[in-house]
Amino acid sequence: MANPLYDGLFGIHAGQSTPFLHLLDGGVISHQDFLTMGAQIANVTTQIGLKPGDRVAMQVEKSPEALALYAACAQAGLVFLPLKYCLYCG
Repeated sequence: MANPLYDGLFGIHAGQSTPFLHLLDGGVISHQDFLTMGAQIANVTTQIGLKPGDRVAMQVEKSPEALALYAACAQAGLVFLPLKYCLYCG
């Protein structure tokens, strides 16, 4: 299933080792590393039985992993529904 948003933001950088994210600790995630992370998550979603069009609701903190989860859902044709993360909620 084609996803123009994913293709326009992430897919065009496939195979590139250029920086994608600069982390607060000084680390860097390359485009290729990010796409690999997303592909690994997408593979898990299909292994557990999720199919294109299924909705995935997650309560996640803003992070590179949360962005990779979005990318994975886009790759797998899933609908990502981020739930508000509250640091102070138990």
